[in-house]
Amino acid sequence: MDLMKKHISILAHNTESTIEKKLATELNNYSVDNHISYSLEITDDNDTSINILDLEKSMNKKLNVNIKVGEVTGTWIPIDNKNIYLLLRE
Repeated sequence: MDLMKKHISILAHNTESTIEKKLATELNNYSVDNHISYSLEITDDNDTSINILDLEKSMNKKLNVNIKVGEVTGTWIPIDNKNIYLLLRE
């Protein structure tokens, strides 16, 4: 679980758009390879939950993604909202 926490933390603290996609992919691949599931809660700046079916309509908003794995949680503010789809495995 420590490595999962590390992946979430690195993604959450990333400040470069060129690296964000790679980090999101690594987090997803690590979770798949190790059979670790996580949950995502996506909210906008007003702390309003975004339904996954409505995500496409919110792409031009600043979004917050809360990633939770057991007791481990982290908040990621994507530089490119399209990278959220990598964690949705789409």
